[in-house]
Amino acid sequence: MNENKKKIISVILALFTTICMNINLNKDLTFLQSFSGNDIFMIVIFILYCILFYKILDIKEKRLRICTSILAIIFAGFSVVGTSINMYLNLDGIVSSKIAFVKAILKFFGYSLTYYAILLFVYTKVFPVLKRKEDKKYRWFTNNKRSFFLVAIIIFIAYIPYFLTEYPGVFTADSVRELSDATYGMGNLINHHPVFHVFIISICSHIVKLFHGTETEVIALYSVLQMIATACTFSFMIYYMARKNVNIYLRIITFLLCAFYPPFAVYSVTMWKDIPFALSLVFFTICFIELATNSKNFFKSKFRITAMLISTILVILFRNNGIYVVLLTLPFMFFIIKEYRKQIAIFAVTVVAFYIMLKGPIFKLFNITDGPIKEMLSVPLQQIARTVRDNEESLTQEEKDLIYKFLPVDNLGQRYNPLISDSVKENLDNDAFQNNKMEFIKLWFNLLVKHPRSYVESFLVGSFGYWYPETTNWVTVNWDDYPILDYLDYKKDPIVELGVVKGLEEFANTRNIPVISMVLFSIGFNFWMILIITMYCIYKKQYRYMVTLVPIIILWLTNLASPVWCEYRYIYGMFTTMPIFLFLVTSLLNSEPKFKERRKK
Repeated sequence: MNENKKKIISVILALFTTICMNINLNKDLTFLQSFSGNDIFMIVIFILYCILFYKILDIKEKRLRICTSILAIIFAGFSVVGTSINMYLNLDGIVSSKIAFVKAILKFFGYSLTYYAILLFVYTKVFPVLKRKEDKKYRWFTNNKRSFFLVAIIIFIAYIPYFLTEYPGVFTADSVRELSDATYGMGNLINHHPVFHVFIISICSHIVKLFHGTETEVIALYSVLQMIATACTFSFMIYYMARKNVNIYLRIITFLLCAFYPPFAVYSVTMWKDIPFALSLVFFTICFIELATNSKNFFKSKFRITAMLISTILVILFRNNGIYVVLLTLPFMFFIIKEYRKQIAIFAVTVVAFYIMLKGPIFKLFNITDGPIKEMLSVPLQQIARTVRDNEESLTQEEKDLIYKFLPVDNLGQRYNPLISDSVKENLDNDAFQNNKMEFIKLWFNLLVKHPRSYVESFLVGSFGYWYPETTNWVTVNWDDYPILDYLDYKKDPIVELGVVKGLEEFANTRNIPVISMVLFSIGFNFWMILIITMYCIYKKQYRYMVTLVPIIILWLTNLASPVWCEYRYIYGMFTTMPIFLFLVTSLLNSEPKFKERRKK
């Protein structure tokens, strides 16, 4: 392509994209009112588009263009649908009128071209820079024991101000329930909050009680132990990066992130099952990277096999959806690592046998029961409730009677909260559901056929925080607004109240700094990063590396069925493992020979 033609095409694409991206999806605006023609900022955007399109027009590689096009279309769909959901909690921004639909289509094209150009730039200019590099010998951030302990100590020290300010630790309603079970209810547990986590809290409780301490000291001891575990986990992640020759500067960035990223520090002193689960995912991910990239040596090492088994079991024990993360990951490993299928099959059978033993004889022996079934039904219950709210007049009396049978509350439509399912699922009649499951499924399906839009909108509204980057919700939370059980002897008693700590927590929750806030705290944006790295693996035909991202993608999928539309702690494992994928996996990928060169070999 000659220079003049290239410049003309760049300008045309830039102008079209700028116009499309300037469209406002407000359903109340006419087509012409949707544009802001006097916005000088659009001139800047237009110039940047010209430069970007000019840079990528010479890229001819077909596979790269196909991969980036597919991902750009997915992101564009997320953006258009997410904009409407964010504005109206429904799809009115797209389907309320013909004008709205046309605007949405043009906006979709604008997003697609924008993401296509950005992805091409990232894949060809940014990711190739993240290569492995044999560094000279450093004292810090290396793969020796001294560095591991020093880095862990520094990270632990960085968390101390949060411990002093939040002493004895951050506590919420879930924490209250778990502490109560750990202290007084170990003989009759419900696995709604994983009993293994409750057991760890119970150990802390028994240690403190030996010295006649109160629940305040129990929380403090738990916080300190979790700070140590977090610091050691992150230090090991940096240690492993050094073993894989990840560039020293990327290791330093990882260290700064692990030590000074506010949610990591706050969560290190928070009594939630989500934190040890997320830390276990770090080891689980590293083990799978070793298995995928170094299979021969992996199965020769009893230590590596044991480490993978322990990390796998911890993932299962610390969250109830951990079993899905594990079981749905293993088949990918089985089909990708063909030469070691027998070993992987044995490992999978071992894990399944452990889970069956845990949920069967072990739970029965210790009188542990599973949590209520309603915790798994947030999506269908919300869909039914939304259907009642939006279409109550068109429901037959038989349908209303069936709905009332499972959800015996008169004002179900009014109780429906699009973003949180608690107000609906708490009304589920567990006995009615357990005794009439097929009847419930038939009711759910019949309402889906009659009112598909309500079902689709309910699902999108209940999950868009996990795939739409511009969604905001709290990241860290304090215990001040939660009820305190009288029989638990604890109180919040900060040793030193540091304003900088509170300021950093507020910074994480308000997300009011452009670019930085989205990159650091947006669930949707970080999930997009996971997809970008996954597609990069596909483009490079490095499917073994792609499999290492599968656990996080499955974790994300399970959160689409969670009771809350956007909860950082549910997906916390994605943030703890992000440095591994962004710096380690991309470094390994760019150090591999291209697939054409591999074929020749």
